[in-house]
Amino acid sequence: MKVEEKFPTMKKDFDKAPPSDKSATHEVKVDYEYKSSEDNDKVIPPDQRIKGYQYGSHIVPVSTAEWDAYLVNSLHTG
Repeated sequence: MKVEEKFPTMKKDFDKAPPSDKSATHEVKVDYEYKSSEDNDKVIPPDQRIKGYQYGSHIVPVSTAEWDAYLVNSLHTG
């Protein structure tokens, strides 16, 4: 006997308003919250976030200034 297990669908669930409701947008909005790795209760505001890129098993932080310098160098050499 073979039992097949199905995973839940990836559909977004949202409050289904009737099509006649003119004030309903019928859209799904996703909000992201970035939290501190030291304190999970602390939310990091957008102006304090920096990009990080995975290199092997490590995350390497890249500041905006470093990224801008990379872009300038790549435009001159590429």
